[in-house]
Amino acid sequence: MAPRRGKSLYGFHYGSQLPLTETRAQRRTRLYYHQRTQAEIGQHLSRRVIPTNVPALISAENNTSEPNNQLGFEESLLWEDTGEMMNEDDVNSLAQMRALHEELIQQQRYKNWTDVIASLFPAYLHLKKQTNDWIASNSFDNFSSIVCNCPPANQKVREVDLVDLMGQKRVHINFCTCTADPVHLLANGYIASTPVFPQTAFSVQLLNFYDLLWNICNAHATPFTKVLQRWNELISIRLCAKDTTKPRNLRRNFVASVNVYRILKNMQCNLVQTVTSTHKQHVLAQRSCPACFGESLPVTNSTQPLDNNKVFICLDGNFQHCHHERASKNYVALQNQNLFITPEDLQLANQDILEGETNQRVSQKAKDRCTKQHKEADDRRNASSWKGCDDTGLFGCCCRHDAVISLFHNALGIENIVLTLKRKAIHAVTTQNHAQSVIQPLMLQPNQHVPGECYTEAFFCDQWEKQQKFEIDLNQKDREKKEEQAQFFERGEAMKNLAKIFVAQLSTTGSHSDSTHTQSILQQLQDLQRKHDEEASKLGSNFAVSARAGPNPEQEKRLALLWSAKNALYKCAVKIQGELQPLRDSKSRGDRLGTVLKEKIFEALGRRKKTVTRILKTFCDRRKDYLRNHAPDQLNLPENQDIAYAEFTKLQLDNSFWNDGYMCMSKAPWAIDSTVRTGIHAMLRLNRADEELTQLAFELRRCLSWGVWYRKQLKHWIDQCVLDTGDDHLKATLESSFGQISYQTRRLVSEELDLMQKKHKELILSWDSEVERIAALGVAFRAAVPAEWSALMIYLKTYNQPEQRNSDLDLLIEDTELHAQDSDGESDNGDIAPMGDDTDDGELPQLDDLSGIAP
Repeated sequence: MAPRRGKSLYGFHYGSQLPLTETRAQRRTRLYYHQRTQAEIGQHLSRRVIPTNVPALISAENNTSEPNNQLGFEESLLWEDTGEMMNEDDVNSLAQMRALHEELIQQQRYKNWTDVIASLFPAYLHLKKQTNDWIASNSFDNFSSIVCNCPPANQKVREVDLVDLMGQKRVHINFCTCTADPVHLLANGYIASTPVFPQTAFSVQLLNFYDLLWNICNAHATPFTKVLQRWNELISIRLCAKDTTKPRNLRRNFVASVNVYRILKNMQCNLVQTVTSTHKQHVLAQRSCPACFGESLPVTNSTQPLDNNKVFICLDGNFQHCHHERASKNYVALQNQNLFITPEDLQLANQDILEGETNQRVSQKAKDRCTKQHKEADDRRNASSWKGCDDTGLFGCCCRHDAVISLFHNALGIENIVLTLKRKAIHAVTTQNHAQSVIQPLMLQPNQHVPGECYTEAFFCDQWEKQQKFEIDLNQKDREKKEEQAQFFERGEAMKNLAKIFVAQLSTTGSHSDSTHTQSILQQLQDLQRKHDEEASKLGSNFAVSARAGPNPEQEKRLALLWSAKNALYKCAVKIQGELQPLRDSKSRGDRLGTVLKEKIFEALGRRKKTVTRILKTFCDRRKDYLRNHAPDQLNLPENQDIAYAEFTKLQLDNSFWNDGYMCMSKAPWAIDSTVRTGIHAMLRLNRADEELTQLAFELRRCLSWGVWYRKQLKHWIDQCVLDTGDDHLKATLESSFGQISYQTRRLVSEELDLMQKKHKELILSWDSEVERIAALGVAFRAAVPAEWSALMIYLKTYNQPEQRNSDLDLLIEDTELHAQDSDGESDNGDIAPMGDDTDDGELPQLDDLSGIAP
């Protein structure tokens, strides 16, 4: 038994101590390693080592009991921890060895999967056809006889854990040496998680389900595997780890199977795209948006305009993705995906940008600060969160039809592209009708600025050009001078108000004990205000209204203060509209906002109300003062009356309220006449609606032309595969995808193209009803429909089997019952309606409840 030690820190359990006796062999081994250690690192052991695991209390006691023992060690201790002692070279060598080991493992794993995928992909295409993408009744049948003909003597039986959406089991699977193990598992309807000696496999049905779930709901692998494990244990058996009763952790296996499944899906999509598309634009039309990248069929009607070939691309940075510097390193060559630009192209773009900046002599200070916000490590809003991240982020693009170039876009975006075109067309037609209803009555009114004539579109266009020229002539330096002078006048008003408050306090107090000191303070305030007025007169006339009338300091001062209050009010309007934007989007797009987010929005509006109300009152008072003294004829106009807070929250940023004559320092009709401004806005909306309708007609023709062209391409390449009349393009595709050109490979491609042809047929038939609704909106859309499309629809409807319709199913009763139940706070019908002056966006919102929010 180990001796007891009173104050020893190391008096652990007896079982944790080393045995006191050892055999001769153990002694020889111990002495050998001891000599080798002394020879290697003996020089490091000669120096003193201070232990770091001894508490301060025990160290103090030891030092007290033995003054000569400065380090606090006890000779009777059985052991002591000294920690690892490695110099910098040893640390670097160890890191290199670990990196080399990880590199060898990754390269070997990549090589194994590359060899397996080469034989797994043809089997995947064939079995996909046999099982109808693993949704038929034979999805879990054993098709091993198709991939292998080995006799039973050459086969080996091994246990494998098979996991499905409706259960899990541990079964015996026959494997052979001529066919890879994952191919045998795929023949049974499962995808392995490892390329060599797989022990776990997941069904293709499960992976299909997870792929849909991940694309629509963005489901993570860890919670999904936990839910799947608990569900399968309820309806089937528990898969335990080796020699234990604990359940297996299937997350890593599941992620590996998902990666293999996505590789096979990606190879399938690339095969179809490579065969049917001979040009990059055709690939973009098939993969992203046919309305933008599809080629229009030739125009036979001479009165119809030719396609302008315009494509509108939107760019956006994503701050929600970051890369940690200490994340795992990949030692396998980078594989460029279809969705990402290659690093070589990025380098060329960076060189072009640098050359352009050099030629234009753009300095570092002159660069836009917004360019720094698309870099993860430079995100200033969460600077402390990016300490462990490198300079990596995502920057994506999409077209104007919300067709985001994503992994799931082929199955969802192209299907809804016609619905998007219809929605945009209805919105454009509504905007056009509203603009015409506004501008037509103006054409009947007499033009006060051109005697003897009425308002015309040409007059409004001319006034818009003059307004543009006026804004262009005002450079940035002039704006900065105006802001500086306005702030100078603001400080003067602040001193004047301070002097008034000081005098009011003196009049209310009855004490006259220190009247001399009080008079001196008041005199100092008046002197500062007098000097401030003198300095203001030296700043110049940045707010001069008319050069002919001469300088008017009082008018310029009132105008500068009004201009300053209007700018502050505009900043408040921007913040309010930014807070209300989610409510507006939830109504227009149908996105569910949720009660929690709505409450946060109302709380933010309540916090801003007090400040906004104060600034709004200041603006109204200054506008009334300016108009009373310098434009009394405009004082009683409806647009110059005081504005309440509830009414201010309804003002959109493009409202004519933000463009007033006394704010623009111009006496032109566009600046002082509200009727002219209304006509300009209506004219601009009408032109924009006409431009949108023309562009939509082009995009509709591109989309329908692509539908006809793609069906012809599929039929053409199917015939070439079946009749063995393939050209060099088809032969090169077969050689790169399967490594050989044979009857079997041509059959696989023809079967896959036949499946795509059936899906494309269902797609264009689903478009037809929406195309008819779009064509009914106007002559331009009716003329944009190609004759080939109409002929194809007649042919497909003639030979297409109609779907069975459930005439007895009455969904209206169910919708009525669901609508009558208590709201769960997620319905978008209760949201605030979209705000604005456009009647096509819906009625004006009822924001009266916002005015009652306590500040």
